[in-house]
Amino acid sequence: MLATTNATILFGLLKALTLENVLSMKLVEIAETLKVERYFHTMVYMGYEGWSTYRSKGPYNEDTVLKSMTARLNIPIISMKGNVSHFLWPHYNRELLAMAYLKGIQEEDKLLLETLWKSLRRNIRSRLIIVAKDEMSDNYLADIVKFCVERKAINVMVVKESVSDSQQFFVPQIFPRFSLNSRTILNISEFVFYPNQIKNMHGSTLRIVMNKKSNKAYLLRQSNGKVVLAGYVGHLLSAFAKKYNATIKTPAFRANDTNVIVRQIDKLVEQGLYDMSAELTMDFEGNASMEYSTICDYLTWCLMVPVGKQIPTYKLYGLIFDIPTASLVLLALVLTTAVLILSTWRKGSPILLKDTLIIIYILNGLLGQSFKMEQNLFGLKSFLYVMISLVGIIFNTSFVTYLQTYKTTPPSESPITNLEMLEKSGMQFIIQSDEFVLLDSYGNLTEYKAFAKVISSFDELNQLRDNYDSRYLYTVTSSQWPLHEQQQKFFTKPLFRLSDMCFVKLTGISVGLQNNSIYKEPYIKSTRKFKQPIF
Repeated sequence: MLATTNATILFGLLKALTLENVLSMKLVEIAETLKVERYFHTMVYMGYEGWSTYRSKGPYNEDTVLKSMTARLNIPIISMKGNVSHFLWPHYNRELLAMAYLKGIQEEDKLLLETLWKSLRRNIRSRLIIVAKDEMSDNYLADIVKFCVERKAINVMVVKESVSDSQQFFVPQIFPRFSLNSRTILNISEFVFYPNQIKNMHGSTLRIVMNKKSNKAYLLRQSNGKVVLAGYVGHLLSAFAKKYNATIKTPAFRANDTNVIVRQIDKLVEQGLYDMSAELTMDFEGNASMEYSTICDYLTWCLMVPVGKQIPTYKLYGLIFDIPTASLVLLALVLTTAVLILSTWRKGSPILLKDTLIIIYILNGLLGQSFKMEQNLFGLKSFLYVMISLVGIIFNTSFVTYLQTYKTTPPSESPITNLEMLEKSGMQFIIQSDEFVLLDSYGNLTEYKAFAKVISSFDELNQLRDNYDSRYLYTVTSSQWPLHEQQQKFFTKPLFRLSDMCFVKLTGISVGLQNNSIYKEPYIKSTRKFKQPIF
């Protein structure tokens, strides 16, 4: 009898080992197929601590299956237990395949998955294989998968321990409503385990938030009365919705504000109230609460400064007849006078005191005015007087030309171009309080704080800036400045210019999405096609 019992135990062990080996081989086969479908570098295996102490009776042992898979798969496998989470994002390749082994107790299984997502954190969209027991009902599996989808883990599939025999697995369909579908593996080498869940949204709503005063996306009422989303980003979002059969309702605005900064709009997306933002935003500090599309544009945020004041008319003469010019005239005067006096002395004529007054006549000649000279001139003196006349013509013509040019287009003082000049001018720049807090929190205002005049109202800022009040400098973005530049072309002369004093310079801006957004990859793929050049 003892021998019969031992034989039964041995037969049971061999059967269990065989079943575990078959399951691990099937999981390895599925993993290898998934690797061809989309490459992954690392597998994360999530199971329970001390499985054997509270697992129900069954032919499969989780640890044995894991060891068998580790021996067969030629990739790193990170084995984690349900009571421990580790942030994998900074340390491991982001192309991961996750696998979780459930035990059939709903609360604990959901807690196990939540612990897995804490480890994945910003990579919840990674493909996930859930291994379930054969006795788990379809309703139980549907509840678990719906729990995954609600937490944005849409790339999930469920296989039971007997998958080698049944060739059956379960995947969700999230649009237009959730359902759990059963599928059969026919030709595994050509089989697609994870269907594109966003391929057809069946008219489901895409929630978009936008700013009332956005110039990248805005509402446009067509001649037929239809309201459409227009603008550069608006067209991208509309094309995305059309491609994936989604519905964009009239984008919601802030209830009371006429204008809000981008960061306030981002918070609405972070809180899950909207799927994405129609206002391009930037990631200053590696915001872990949001994700971003590829770069759509570049932002420069600088100071708009008054052009230099016009130089008074009485100073124009001093600008023309400056020190170098006066020195040149004086030198010519002294040299010419000396040569004339020397030539008189060499002729043997006496040099009288009144002869030194010739310098006054020569000065008149050099300045292009009529001047007194001797009646009978020969030799060197004749040549000198001719040269004095030519120099006077040249100097007078140049002086008059410069003077007329300055009167037609008067020169201006040098505008403010750096902090040193701003400090000397004693002027301040106007900035709205929310924008000040935003830039200051990222350390972009360190050098400019002393010159900032913070106001709370956007309306006041816009009124001062739109009226070109030259008492202040103003902050403008790269999208705002062209409007001011074109408007000033209607003036006699521009009143403001864009300086090189910038808080943000050529920083990429993108469409903001929720963290682990299910729309990120489809949106990036679609916008890449939209941006391709057409020849």
